[in-house]
Amino acid sequence: MTDQIKKLLAYQAADAAVDEAEKKVKTSKARKTANLMKQRYELAVEERKKLIASRDEAETLVASMAAEIDKLASLADVDRAKDAPEDVDALKKLLAEIDKISQNLKKAEDKLNQINSLVAANEKKINEYAAVANKAKEEFNANKAEYEEIYAQAKPEIDALAAEREKVKADVDKTLLAKYLSLKKNKITPTAPLTNSRCGGCHMEMPAFAVSNATKNGYCECENCGRIIYVE
Repeated sequence: MTDQIKKLLAYQAADAAVDEAEKKVKTSKARKTANLMKQRYELAVEERKKLIASRDEAETLVASMAAEIDKLASLADVDRAKDAPEDVDALKKLLAEIDKISQNLKKAEDKLNQINSLVAANEKKINEYAAVANKAKEEFNANKAEYEEIYAQAKPEIDALAAEREKVKADVDKTLLAKYLSLKKNKITPTAPLTNSRCGGCHMEMPAFAVSNATKNGYCECENCGRIIYVE
């Protein structure tokens, strides 16, 4: 194993120690619950906004339908004794128009009742979501405070491990370090040993020239997963 690889692996060990210390805090029950409550709160707020928009739209429609009903009612309110024409055909036509207006009036009234029911249902849901949001916000704040306390207690250890990692980092080859950080950013374990001509990470068989380079230089790059493959 080359000196460059030894330094890189030392940095990886220091890096892993920092990650592990941070993981204990990040995976705490308080943080998980806080995140869950935050998501629940945001969902409730978003759903409430949608319902309010739906309610406002329905209320606008209610006002429009009410005006239409008033118009239809005034048209249907005919004094037949006074306004009825003498001509039989004209009378039949007038009565047919009145009947049509009355039918439209009934449909409009039915639709208005449906809309009013929708408004009432939406109002109930809006209040329910508001209650859910308020409760979720309260729980989020409580668990956030608990998480912050846990983090405050763990911070000295995390800071000490991070400082140690920085010391080791200074000795690592910059090219290897850049490759390491790039792989880690993509959620890939950056290094793996060469095992029986295979990548110790993805277990793919390495080409002969890659094995030769690893043997000669102390490390190479896996063509399949991109890991830094080193010879132990």
